[in-house]
Amino acid sequence: MDADLVDYLTYLTKERGCSPRTLDAYRRDLGHWLGFLARQQRTARQVVAADFAAWLKTLWGREAGPSPSTIKRSLSSVKGFYTFLMREERLPDARGIRKAIQDLAFPRIHRKLPDVLTVAEVERLLAAPRPGDRGYARERAILEFLYSTGVRAQELVDATAANVHLKEGFARVMGKGQKERVVPIGSKCAAAINRWLDCRVGHVAVQAAKLPGAESPWLFVGQQGQQLNRLHLYYLVRTCAVQAGIRRPVYPHMLRRSFATHQIENGADIAFVKAMLGHASLSSTEHYLGVAVGKLQDLHARCHPLGGGLEQEKTHARAA
Repeated sequence: MDADLVDYLTYLTKERGCSPRTLDAYRRDLGHWLGFLARQQRTARQVVAADFAAWLKTLWGREAGPSPSTIKRSLSSVKGFYTFLMREERLPDARGIRKAIQDLAFPRIHRKLPDVLTVAEVERLLAAPRPGDRGYARERAILEFLYSTGVRAQELVDATAANVHLKEGFARVMGKGQKERVVPIGSKCAAAINRWLDCRVGHVAVQAAKLPGAESPWLFVGQQGQQLNRLHLYYLVRTCAVQAGIRRPVYPHMLRRSFATHQIENGADIAFVKAMLGHASLSSTEHYLGVAVGKLQDLHARCHPLGGGLEQEKTHARAA
């Protein structure tokens, strides 16, 4: 592997705290870029300004090529890589490279509205695990935790029992970039987790019997006390959705999207929702405004002094 790329990935790991999945994406994107340069018989440090535009043309020109969002991510990877090389003073023509990178245009992305569940569908999904079913306590607690907190799938998998404070009504989760945040837990979710914790003791004891002194710290564990994996989480959510009679595919992230959309529909401040979701920028959270626009228009009509709702109420009051 290219030495500069190794140093950059090390920087992303140790200084930026990027997750393994993010590192894999950077490695793929930059591997494609370095492969392009190799075909031009150049290395990352021998790049010329024209290479960036030529590489971008190859991306756009590929039949059934990458989506605009993938190309945008690739451009971000290359820009970040060369920003690192310029900062480390590893480029002979830093000024020309900087201008070439600045001139690169991101593709226009027409973002689709996120696929979310209705409140009624969420209620049916949460009720899908039935008392007496095998795994009922854990499945109900997982579904409640996903919807109550809006956490990502990996954040749920990595959640520890010690970081869940049911009496106080909150949990600490580790998000992207190793950034910890606090998420509130609703009363229904707290009750479901309490039921699960009573069952969890037995699963953890199985692991402790096999490996004395190695009690599992994870909030959600398997039959042998091992950490729950993402594949099992996806299967669990999809199975419960089928049991709930929801015909379209349902996955853990859909509950996160539904959580955000329902919060905004009910008048939550978007900055509050951003903090709950752990988004780095407000633009990521604003994506959910498109889904909630109908409810927001109703809210505007009812609450704005000249929006119609309040004005009509005042008119009726004066008439009375």
